Parts: sequence; C-alpha cells; structure tokens
Amino acid sequence: MVCSSLGEYKLDRKRDFIKLLTDGGFSYQVIPGAGHGINHEQPEAVNREIVSFLLGQGVER
Repeated sequence: MVCSSLGEYKLDRKRDFIKLLTDGGFSYQVIPGAGHGINHEQPEAVNREIVSFLLGQGVER
C-alpha cells in the first residue's frame, strides 16, 4: 500500500490498522508531500515503490 503524507496522519491515528498490516505481513510506504492523488502528484515515487515491491527489493531513498 502506498499512502500520502495525509494518509500518514490518518494511519498514525489508526494504530489497530497498522498492527493489522504489520501482523499480516503487509507493507506500506508514505510518499511525503503527496495529497489524495498520489499517483498523479508523484508518479515517479509511486512507480518506484510498486516496482520495488513487485521485484521484492528495497528502494534507496
């Protein structure tokens, strides 16, 4: 899951959801400075995270 910095605020307030993600082996990345249209606002960052996930590799930041 890729989320914006707005989503980061909401995730911080939803600790049960973060625990569910972590316990289920899911991962998420926060794209700083993005709003609701993450893939339109920062397509390179979103694509980098998706490709990294699909390849099973870490992303250098």
